[in-house]
Amino acid sequence: MTDERTGGAITDRVTGKLKKAAGAVLGDEQLSAEGELHEERADAKVEAAHVEAQAEQADAEAELADREAALATEERELAAAEQADAREQRLQREERDRKSRIAREEAERVRAVERNARAADVAVVVDEAVADVERIDAEADAATLEARAEAARERAELLEQSATGRKDDER
Repeated sequence: MTDERTGGAITDRVTGKLKKAAGAVLGDEQLSAEGELHEERADAKVEAAHVEAQAEQADAEAELADREAALATEERELAAAEQADAREQRLQREERDRKSRIAREEAERVRAVERNARAADVAVVVDEAVADVERIDAEADAATLEARAEAARERAELLEQSATGRKDDER
């Protein structure tokens, strides 16, 4: 310990030793008692310096504990903020994914409706073509039947003429 730290304890101790020694050599009890007081004052200053150093150490430890507690609190707050940020990012990602899925599903529904509409259009065209073919076949069948009917009428007429002519000849 320096003399400044002990508040002049070394000076008091040396002074006390000198006065005690001088009092003993000179036989001066008062001087010896003063020397003893100087040594006691030196001991008191050393003790006071020691207590002050302990108090400063305790203050420093308390300040360090406060700083550590503040850092721990700040770390917890940062961790909570990071968790909140991560949660917010996850929620935003989930929202984007949900919207994307909805858009894909809607696009698929639109494509399905368009496919169904095209299929219906094709079915209508096919049905119209089938109807046209059936109509043409029916017209062809009707024409054939008309021709056969005409031929049958002509044969019947010829047969009738032939039968009438034979009756006339037989007569």
